[in-house]
Amino acid sequence: MNDNLAEFLLDTPGRTLLDAAQALRDSRAEILTALTRLRKSATSEQASAAWEMTELRGRGQTKFGPDAAKMYFVREALEQASGAATAAYHARRLVAAGVSEVADLGGGIGGDALAFARAGLQVTVYERDPIRARFAKENIEISGFTDLVRVVAEDVTASQITAEAIWLDPARRRDSRRVSDPEEYSPPLSYLHTLTAKAIGVKLSPGVDHALAETFGAELEFLSEGGECREALLWKGNTQTGEKLRATVLTDEEVQTLAGAVDRPGSGTLRASGSVLYEPDPAVIRAHLVGTLAGQLGAGPMDFHIAYLLADSFQQTPFATGYTILEQLSYNPKRLQAALAARNAGRLIVKKRGFPLEPDAVRKLFKLRGTEELTLILARVGSGHQAFLCVPAR
Repeated sequence: MNDNLAEFLLDTPGRTLLDAAQALRDSRAEILTALTRLRKSATSEQASAAWEMTELRGRGQTKFGPDAAKMYFVREALEQASGAATAAYHARRLVAAGVSEVADLGGGIGGDALAFARAGLQVTVYERDPIRARFAKENIEISGFTDLVRVVAEDVTASQITAEAIWLDPARRRDSRRVSDPEEYSPPLSYLHTLTAKAIGVKLSPGVDHALAETFGAELEFLSEGGECREALLWKGNTQTGEKLRATVLTDEEVQTLAGAVDRPGSGTLRASGSVLYEPDPAVIRAHLVGTLAGQLGAGPMDFHIAYLLADSFQQTPFATGYTILEQLSYNPKRLQAALAARNAGRLIVKKRGFPLEPDAVRKLFKLRGTEELTLILARVGSGHQAFLCVPAR
């Protein structure tokens, strides 16, 4: 996407072309057929850009809902953008900090800015990429928040940032590749040392090193939605809660947070068996709070290197998925085949930790002729592998 293509898509002929592209996509036209038709009224570049935009709008609906059908996206910016639920959570944390305005640094195509505006905050978006800044402005207009959001097409490191609150979302890709070193972010994470505000939040990759939080005098939180750890967050100033380490799980109904001290290697009591197996939420695992969760559930690890927990009874928790263990045995395909047949298995869900085969490869080992759905959980325990035949706990 270049500046000329971006401006074309935003102008009347481009919007007409986008409508035509969407109609072709809705009719499930093949890509070559669609592009051929679109090229009758546009250049090859314009037709390709319109077709790609309709693809991105389709993907964007999982993050932005129905509004995505009219929004403008850049592929990398859409991939990095906060979804509606996570962005709303960011906004709630800032509102709870007692601020009324926020500077959104590295605002991309406006995902967080929209959530901040919906929460009633006055927002200034700083985005150095001119196309993303232009698209962010358009997305704000589409959503009806021009009175609350201003977009500035500037490099934040060259700007004087003054606001009650600051939200920093550094770019974590360079030349289409992910970067893991925080000093390769744009801006580098050390830029945080130069910022002063009543409240500061920073969005990072969930693979972030825990030590970074202490470096910046911040609290560290891992955020999960839909069974996936979406991001890590650093909180400073009035956004801090006094809990240095948190795992937060978002659902449609509520927000649940687990706080505690980071797991110490080898802590807890190993369990060789149990009637319930817990699979901790990815945010709990990334926060290294499996031990804290085990204490709440009266559970213990089956292996200090494997994030599965065993317990004698089931407790409902937002921080783990529980399974009732029907049978536990050392991994042996022939014995497992017999056990599956005896339990009338017809569909098998396979989960694993520390096990060499992928779930699809495991499923292909077994002939399933029954009608029941079972879950097979495979885990390295000590020097061997254990198999657990399970059903969801209730």
